[in-house]
Amino acid sequence: MVRADPAPSGEHTWLVLQRDLSVWLRNVPQSTLVTMVLDLTDRGTRAVEAGSTVGDSLLETLRLAARQPAQGMEPRIPDRIQVPASIAAALRSELGQLEREAGFRPDTIVEEVTPDEGAEWVFDDVITQMAGRRPPDEHLQPEDATLLYEQARRFMEAAPWTRFASDDAFIVELKIGSQRMEGIVAVMGHQFSQPGLLLMPGRQRVSEMMASYTAPPVGALLTQLEGAEGQPDLFLRARRYGWPAEAAVTPNFISVRDDGFRELDRRESWPMALVLAGVVAHFQRGDVAETSGNWVVAKAVRDTQAAVKRGDPLSRNLENHPVFPPMVVQMMAVGEETGALDEMLDKIADFYDQEVEATVDALTSLIEPLLIVVMGVAVGGMVISLYMPMFNIIKLIK
Repeated sequence: MVRADPAPSGEHTWLVLQRDLSVWLRNVPQSTLVTMVLDLTDRGTRAVEAGSTVGDSLLETLRLAARQPAQGMEPRIPDRIQVPASIAAALRSELGQLEREAGFRPDTIVEEVTPDEGAEWVFDDVITQMAGRRPPDEHLQPEDATLLYEQARRFMEAAPWTRFASDDAFIVELKIGSQRMEGIVAVMGHQFSQPGLLLMPGRQRVSEMMASYTAPPVGALLTQLEGAEGQPDLFLRARRYGWPAEAAVTPNFISVRDDGFRELDRRESWPMALVLAGVVAHFQRGDVAETSGNWVVAKAVRDTQAAVKRGDPLSRNLENHPVFPPMVVQMMAVGEETGALDEMLDKIADFYDQEVEATVDALTSLIEPLLIVVMGVAVGGMVISLYMPMFNIIKLIK
């Protein structure tokens, strides 16, 4: 088998795909086979049609693709038809009827292939619209989808909603290449809502939004873990990218736009994957206050955690704890204002590393003379202790 590729020069090639809607969607009472014909030469979808059997669906869709193609394409007969191995035999059995009814040539080549991701996404869009959802503007590349579903799987397995409530807010600053994004993150599912994660621009907390009956703002990104109520097509798509077959929930990635809800596109998948990974890492790290070994620092850290969950800046609460030097607090405040908190913390760490080295060098220079004096006293004491008995013996002899 080969992967679906564009046709050789001068050859007209179609790619034929088929799915059973009763497997991909709910409320489809019996097997309904949908066939799609993609024109690899003219770059478009020629026809989509349903049938009750594999053969009927193939026959009707290929007839439409040849005689009445969609999107203003010209009627045309293919030189080569690429098809997955699962329906190759059924297609070959229908070629005779297609020759009589649609003018297909007897020498039409039927080639078994493995459809690439692009073709699968085209069919996904059709299924998505049938399920009442809106497909993304730009589809995810295989590596983007694999990363996103992997982070969603770790989020599911970590179950951070067992500790974090929707009132707990996480302020995030993301850097993806030269782009920066600031927002607030809420973990859902603590009580009765579906588990998931909401990333919103700005600083409005989810609890405030719910209290005012306000919808998520435009630009918000949502990962929702749907259970038995979710559409099967979401699960089947997730399985392509490593989602566990035994999982009881399936991720649904949603973007809030001006014109309503859509599935996440490629650029939106990057911040969502980063936020999912960050929340899981924060959850698995546990209570960082206990790692300090100092109850004063531990109390300050807990107070700061509570303040950040309320949506307050990190530096504002640190001002109330003298254990943190004013310079540190001021530099962190500048970092928060400029969106470069990580760089500012690196500079603070470098400054104190240099200060510790200078202090150690100063102490070393002070200790050296003291060590010389101590060593001199010790050596002198040893000499005296050795010679005193000899002096006593000489006195006795005299």
